[in-house]
Amino acid sequence: MPQPQTNVDWWRYETIQFKKILDCIELCMTILVLLLYLIYFLSFIICLFNRQVTSDPGWAKNLETEMGPGKQRITFRARTSAPQNNVAECSLTLEIRGK
Repeated sequence: MPQPQTNVDWWRYETIQFKKILDCIELCMTILVLLLYLIYFLSFIICLFNRQVTSDPGWAKNLETEMGPGKQRITFRARTSAPQNNVAECSLTLEIRGK
């Protein structure tokens, strides 16, 4: 009894599967590059913030300290870069009450 003939081109099937894998790798690499650009941009913004914003007292910029009872005045100053050199200031008073 003769074997039925098949119409499947197995080489073509493997080529299509391999192309799908390559497309997936290319997409992953594109996403990785975009994420790296995003990280670079965010680090630039953080660096810009650290240079152009000051605080008094110095710990206020990181918003991290331990304090006892009493009042503490906190001031933030932001400066624009040259040539404008504008300054904006925000002050607040923090009061911690004892027991």
